Amino acid sequence: MNCALYLRSSKDRKDVSIHHQRQKLTELAKARGYTVTAEFTDAVESGSQWGRPGFQRMIEAVRNKARGWSTIFVLDTSRISRRSLHALIFEEQECAPRGVSVVYSSVPDGDGPTISLMRAVLRGIDEWHSLTSREKGLAGMAQTVRQGYRGAGKAPMGYSLKKIDVGIVREGRAVTKSVLEPNEDAPAVAEFLKLRASGVPRKRAAEQAGIKKSASTLVGVEWNALTYAGCTTLHVFKDCRKRGERKTGKRQARKDWVVQPDTHKALITKAEAEVLLTRLERSTIGKAVSESKRGISGALLTGILKTPAGRSWETDLGSYYREPKSPEQKAAGRRRKYLPQDLIDRAVVDQLVADLSSAEYAAAIAQQLRSQVNPHADRIKALHKQIAKLNTRIDRATRIAADMEFPETMMRTVDAFERERRELIAEQAALKEEAQLQGSLAEITTREVQDLLGTLADRFKDAPIDQLRKTMADLVDRVELDPVSLACEVTYRSADINRRGVALPRGLEPRFPP
Repeated sequence: MNCALYLRSSKDRKDVSIHHQRQKLTELAKARGYTVTAEFTDAVESGSQWGRPGFQRMIEAVRNKARGWSTIFVLDTSRISRRSLHALIFEEQECAPRGVSVVYSSVPDGDGPTISLMRAVLRGIDEWHSLTSREKGLAGMAQTVRQGYRGAGKAPMGYSLKKIDVGIVREGRAVTKSVLEPNEDAPAVAEFLKLRASGVPRKRAAEQAGIKKSASTLVGVEWNALTYAGCTTLHVFKDCRKRGERKTGKRQARKDWVVQPDTHKALITKAEAEVLLTRLERSTIGKAVSESKRGISGALLTGILKTPAGRSWETDLGSYYREPKSPEQKAAGRRRKYLPQDLIDRAVVDQLVADLSSAEYAAAIAQQLRSQVNPHADRIKALHKQIAKLNTRIDRATRIAADMEFPETMMRTVDAFERERRELIAEQAALKEEAQLQGSLAEITTREVQDLLGTLADRFKDAPIDQLRKTMADLVDRVELDPVSLACEVTYRSADINRRGVALPRGLEPRFPP
């Protein structure tokens, strides 16, 4: 009669504190004749998170046959999770198959159906509470901004966060809110933004203002133009959730932003901020940096354009590929190369179209297809025997069920056999179809392959960027571009066609980097 306790608190209030839960659950376990031999704790952890440390340790213990206990005592259903699906997975897939039962202090005793119903209702309430709490949190943040305070997040460059006591005590602690106030970097940031608004190039404006930051950081400063104009913004980024974990990073359209003016001291005017934002929205490089943060790229060779040393060319500078930093480049004392994306992409696409149309490439593909012929005869034969055995078992179980007073248990067995039989039949059909296809591939000719590749090449010329990138990934292993000699070679995934030279156009390298 050993048991374990699971304790979780999101806010250390008296009624849900770890100490309170431990005391109440220990008394309940003792009253039911159990001895507490294990405890798993998550302090100040959200109930919507599956990856809580204590919760994960408890799952590992449940999976361990030598754990020494078979019952878990929990205060209420929300302690396990605020998401009903998580709670259901834990109880039904982790605990029940391993003989572990979960006892909730808040669920009264009763028969099986009553307890199941009560748990389902309480799980639904827990999830409703989680969703409404989030909505209340967003509404509270908006109200905080309307009152002139900072909603959330760290201070942007040029500002510091100043805590203000608002005269409210909650749970014995004074409630504070934040406002932005300029710091020692504010004059430099203000000068940079004013220079940019007047049309001075970004690099020169940063040098004049004495700011040494990367291009992407400077673009981020410009995207915060409304903040530097004394406004507080909300909902600039989308709220992306994955398995209960909050992630931000996808910038929304400006029409979806919430802007509260005059919440702190401005470094630039609203007119200057509008100029900066409008220019970013129309600028190729500014748009590219923004889109890269949203997971979008207009570069065709992202991820497959490499240097001879195997380093990836960078594609976050709008219409240019940028040579990656390397020890060789630093040792030679030369600046990194910037090459126009459209010219590189066009040259590689032209080479790919030429290769797809060539008899040499078609012959290599045909040879590769013919070498892969494998009819799976042994596996198909084994599946046939397994299906026959299941047919016999199903017939026998059905006859037994017909003679039983309560045939439900046996019919569940029949259903399980039938599901397995259908899966095997589907696998057998797929293998037969593949064997038939592979049998026809054994007789494929180079001319037939060349006709197919020619059709693909025609479609490839005018395909949209996302389709081009997918096809490129299927056919090309990498594109190697030497930043010194500008020699470019395409390595295909076919073992027989490799390292095809690409003729790059003359004068593609700009005299100065952007």
